[in-house]
Amino acid sequence: MQPSLTYIELLVSRTQNLIEHWSQRAGNDAARSACALLDAAGVANTLHVEHGEPGEIIGAFAQQRNCDLIVMGTRGMGVIGNLTLGSIATKVIHAVAMPVTLVK
Repeated sequence: MQPSLTYIELLVSRTQNLIEHWSQRAGNDAARSACALLDAAGVANTLHVEHGEPGEIIGAFAQQRNCDLIVMGTRGMGVIGNLTLGSIATKVIHAVAMPVTLVK
């Protein structure tokens, strides 16, 4: 009888579960202060923590929910930074058909 999981598969799956757990927790922690500000201002909000390439995830998330607009902050790395590292905002702008407002 063949075991359903090998030892390596078990280790990898446990590690992946642990990574996902800590990523979710880190995302929640990072957004806590922003959610508190929105709550204090009476702005309805719902937190979603997603995993993957940020530009693709943001674009897909907005399209799936039929958003009218995306508002994003930028780090302002400049032209050279965007050329060498890429820009999440640039990727989102090219990925969606809706307006994207960038706040610096």
